[in-house]
Amino acid sequence: MGCECPDDVPLPQGSCNYLIHSGGSIERLYRLVGHIIPNDAELTHGRPIVHDDGSLEFPGDPPELTGYRREGSHLYPAWPPCTLRMLQVQVAYAVLHIAGICGNPRMDDFGFEVSLDQCRKCPFLQNAAT
Repeated sequence: MGCECPDDVPLPQGSCNYLIHSGGSIERLYRLVGHIIPNDAELTHGRPIVHDDGSLEFPGDPPELTGYRREGSHLYPAWPPCTLRMLQVQVAYAVLHIAGICGNPRMDDFGFEVSLDQCRKCPFLQNAAT
């Protein structure tokens, strides 16, 4: 039997997309976020403008995103600089979600969503400069 969802409830759009650091600056990774948000996704907070520093600028109040620091209508990446962390980007119920996924095979959290504090406390942070 299928789901009897009300017509006014937006459904998830697109699949989860992952960004993986493949060289260069960490900011480059954050700049790619704008390219993997599904083009046809309707977003409650509007489609963000992605700036060169990787910050996201929303037309109004931005959503709360783990790993981002809010300043007005801008969200700035607050993750520590680790080239092993992946970003999972998805639009669900018209809200943009960005999650940090541990990409360090030496950690118990490898392959799982991690918090900003978990990343900051990681003894194996891999900086692009290292």
